[in-house]
Formats: sequence, structure tokens, C-alpha cells
Amino acid sequence: MKRSASLALLALLALLAGGWGGGGLVAQERERVEEWLRACRDHESRYARHCEIREYTLPAGASALRVDAGPNGSIHVAAYEGREVRVIAKVQVQARSESDVQEMAEDVRVEIDGRSIRSTGPRMQGRRSWAVSYDVYSPGNTDLSVSSTNGSLTVEGITGDLDLETTNGSIRLGGVAGTVRAETTNGSIAAVLGGNRWSGRELDLETTNGGIRLTVPEGFSADLDASTTNGGIEVDFPVTVRGRISRQISGKLGDGGPPIRLRTTNGGIAIRKA
Repeated sequence: MKRSASLALLALLALLAGGWGGGGLVAQERERVEEWLRACRDHESRYARHCEIREYTLPAGASALRVDAGPNGSIHVAAYEGREVRVIAKVQVQARSESDVQEMAEDVRVEIDGRSIRSTGPRMQGRRSWAVSYDVYSPGNTDLSVSSTNGSLTVEGITGDLDLETTNGSIRLGGVAGTVRAETTNGSIAAVLGGNRWSGRELDLETTNGGIRLTVPEGFSADLDASTTNGGIEVDFPVTVRGRISRQISGKLGDGGPPIRLRTTNGGIAIRKA
């Protein structure tokens, strides 16, 4: 098992050395792949495990890029300078025996249809389980639809119409813009923004069980609508407020601007200076 994982790593590092988007991206992805394979391979378990890297290239296009991790798996999407979409799928399978785990691994599919990526696999029961996590590199001006059931979502530097949804997992956003909706049921949300105002139509962040942290530069302007049912709201900036500041704020940051909506049921909301 370790030999197959090592061969997969060597093949991927040879690919990365060919120049995906420049040395910075190569070094970053090499580190991420090595770390993931090491953790997967060294995980202590009395059950058999399979750790595998698969690589894909998707065409550029005007339609939205769709990534569905399936029942288990995290997704990380980052902007890079290339024109194509580069995908690294990290496949992990666990079963009671080596023969069983190899058979399951063959049934785990990464299905590509145009600009859509979807994970499918065999039935999971007992100690039989599988997961596919994704590292995706895409041109910055990409419309994006990303979903998972049990996994975190991270998006960096993508500007467009972004629709992000997971059930059990956190959401992290950095340097995004456009029309952005991000929702999780059990997990926190953190977003770090740049510039002096939201660049796009709106930013809408919602969780049921978790806190929301928004970090923006000093002097940032937006129309703010934030509310929590069981939690508090903390703001580092002067806000022209309408509503109860303890549970709900509706007003303006700075000179106002495109709307930023923050919603949680069980958790606090913090708006901090960068």
C-alpha cells in the first residue's frame, strides 16, 4: 500500500515540476500532497487503507465550474494564472482486508462531464468507507458551484458567482468577489476581504451551528445585515445601526455599499479589522 502511494506521489511531483502556474504553486501543492499522503499512509488503524492521487484537466469555459465531493470529502479551490482548470483528487478508502479495500478503490469514481466533477462510490457500511477530497486550481474569473456533505470548503481568489454548500464542515473564503452565497449546517464560516468595499452584487454567509467571522480592512464600506439567535455580535467598526445590537444589526459600514448578510442560529458573529 505504501509503495503504491509513494509511486503516485512521485508521478504527481513530476507533473508539478512541469510548471503548473509557476514555482509558487508547484511548491505549495507539493507540500499539500506530501502532507496529505503522509497523514493518510501513517494513520494508525487495524483496517486496510488505500491512499491515491488522481489528476485531471478541465477546459476553460463560460459555464460554471461544479465540484461535488459526494458524501465525504473537502474541497479547496484557488485561483491561478493558467487558462485550464487543474484538479487533484485525493482518494482514501478503508476496509477490513487488503482485497476488499482494493476492490472498493476501483469502484470509487471521479466523474467528469464538461466542467462538472462528481465523486461516486460503493455502498459504505461498517468499516467500509471512502472519501474524495479535491484541490482545484482555476482562473480567477470563474463562476463556481461547490458542495459536500461531510467536508470543509475553502475558496481563495475566485471572483464570480459562487455557490458553496456543505452540511458538516467549515467554510473559509479569502479574496473572493462577485455574487457569493456560502451555507453550512454544522460548521463555522470565516471570510477575509480586501479593498475598500465589496466588489460584486452581494455576500451572503449562513450557518446553523457555528460562528461567523468576517475580516475586512479599516475603512471598508458595505450595507451590513447580521443576526444570531443564540450568540452575540461584535464589530470593530463604527456602524450606523438599525435594530438590536445584541442579536441583530442592520445598517452601514462606512459609506455603505453592496449588501453583506451574516446569519447564524447557534453561534456568535465577529466583524474584525484586518
